Amino acid sequence: NDFQESILALKFGKTGYAYVIDSKGNVIIHPTLKGNFFDAKDGEGNYFIREITRLKTGRLTYTWKNANEKEFRKKIVIFNYLPEYDWIVASSVYSDEFYSILKIVKKIVIVSIFIMLSLVLLTSLWLSNLIIKPLGALMNNFAMGASGDLSTRVHVKSSDEIGKLSMYFNDFMEKLEIYNTSLKSEISEHRFTADALRESEWKYKSILKCIHEGYFEVDLKGDFTFFNHSMLTMSKYSKEVLLMTNIKDIFDIKDSNGVTENFDSIGISGENDRIVEWELKRKDSSNRFAEISLSTISDKNGYQTGFSGVVRDVTLRIQSQKALFLSEEMFSKAFHSNPSGMFLANIETGQLINVNESFLKLTGYDSANVLGKGLIDLEFFRNKKEGQRLFKLFKEKKSLRNYEIDFCRTSGEVRQGVLSAEVLEIWEEMCILVALEDQTKARLLEKEFLDMRERERQKIAFDLHDDLCPQLIGIEVLIEILKQKLKNKLSDTADYADKIRLLVKESIQKTRLMSRGLCPADIVNNGFDSSLSELAGYVEDVFGITCHLDCDQSNVVYDEFNPLRDNTIATHAYYIAHEAVHNAVKHADAKNISIYFSNQSNKIRLIIKDDGKGICEHAMGKGMGLKIMNYRARRIKAFLEIKKSDQGGTIVLLEMESEMAILK
Repeated sequence: NDFQESILALKFGKTGYAYVIDSKGNVIIHPTLKGNFFDAKDGEGNYFIREITRLKTGRLTYTWKNANEKEFRKKIVIFNYLPEYDWIVASSVYSDEFYSILKIVKKIVIVSIFIMLSLVLLTSLWLSNLIIKPLGALMNNFAMGASGDLSTRVHVKSSDEIGKLSMYFNDFMEKLEIYNTSLKSEISEHRFTADALRESEWKYKSILKCIHEGYFEVDLKGDFTFFNHSMLTMSKYSKEVLLMTNIKDIFDIKDSNGVTENFDSIGISGENDRIVEWELKRKDSSNRFAEISLSTISDKNGYQTGFSGVVRDVTLRIQSQKALFLSEEMFSKAFHSNPSGMFLANIETGQLINVNESFLKLTGYDSANVLGKGLIDLEFFRNKKEGQRLFKLFKEKKSLRNYEIDFCRTSGEVRQGVLSAEVLEIWEEMCILVALEDQTKARLLEKEFLDMRERERQKIAFDLHDDLCPQLIGIEVLIEILKQKLKNKLSDTADYADKIRLLVKESIQKTRLMSRGLCPADIVNNGFDSSLSELAGYVEDVFGITCHLDCDQSNVVYDEFNPLRDNTIATHAYYIAHEAVHNAVKHADAKNISIYFSNQSNKIRLIIKDDGKGICEHAMGKGMGLKIMNYRARRIKAFLEIKKSDQGGTIVLLEMESEMAILK
């Protein structure tokens, strides 16, 4: 508003005024008009506003009539363009008002002296405008530059001395501005470098303070010049004592390939980084193994002034390495000196990686002929399918204990053995470590013992059937005769004789049952389920205990592959059930016994369950009967499990795969 008022306050003549428009004819400042007058016409029809916006700077004459006037009058406008604002500043006045002064001057001042004075005055004003104003503008620019505005420049309007001085001033200010910008950049860079240096120093100190590794710096003589807190913790020295200590006093560096001499001379010659292992002699005389990364320290001229080191306590690693070496040595000696045959093989291919002497003696092989070859291809097993089944079992179980197998020697002799195995990873390969013991002699002794026991069982059965039973029958006949003789004379005594006869007759029946229980008939021909049925009936008749039999053979397939068609296998399975039933009667005080037999899905399952007091864990496998049961299960390659039931009593489980399942 102040600016507008100052513009509108300018008057030229009586009605002359100043106004401002832009290059599009919009009125910015005007005493009376507002809006856009780009298409305004004068009294002669000329677009004078368009001409002003076209010329931007100059002078123009046009005719104009104010609102309160009747006729058009000539008007003179002088205008100048301000590009910074896109303004055209104009001063307009009527011609008659503008020239009215000259008319008065013409009338009054005709005398030439006044004309000359006017010329002199105009000349003085021109000279003043030509010299003094540029100098004043130059001085103003100097003042602006001195205040800090180095971007100020003087507009050069001429090529005279004033113009040259203006050019020199502009060159001076331009160079000064360049120097100022460069100086500011250097100062900023220096500040950035200083900040980065401070930050780096802070990080360096923080890292040295926080790391668990010890850090130290020593001069060429080995005297400590700097160290962190971890170095004090590792060495057990105080800060004051360590500063007065030489590195050779706390590190055993006698075997460090001449490094000791380098400490006394020029350090680690030709090496910038080096890793050594020294023994750290701590203050409390408890030595530790340390790994030190050494680096040289040089001054700004590149001359070595000492070196630094990062100390790591590797005592646990050294001890672990020694323990690992000792463990490997112990394993190697245990492996090769073990009386059991041991071998290491790839679990996928069966390829032998290592064998011991005992294994070679057991099998008759030579190490040169077996290493690198597959165990199955060497005909170690009686047939390949059995070997494949065993390796499949390795993969599933991951660990085996006392697993019985038949293996072949190079001579073709079949031996019986017991193996224990563990799956382990070696060189990123899954392998199996196996210990094998030859149990052929033990199995022969067990077989002889079992055969002897079987013979004794049969002998007792035959004696009961062929000797005791006839005698009891004879006694029964004699008692019958005695009863007939006493019937007429002593009737009461005859009744007692009849009771004795009935008891003897019952004893004969039980003796026959015991004889059949001790020596059953051909199990295969009679059928295994029929033999179990006789066993259940025998238990009920002899011991008066409920014995329930459940045989499920509704889905029997491939009878030609049923292992119970073999009388030996069937006999062993029968006597396992027989022993389990007798244990329930004699030791468990059972009142009810259940026998479940099934032959489905190529798997034979025999379960004997009672409601007695249950087997004790400490008694597992200690009794002769249990040992014989386990032996019989091993003989027929069956799985036997004896455990205490959660509901009370004992469960005996016998599982055996049919030959068809094995072939599959």
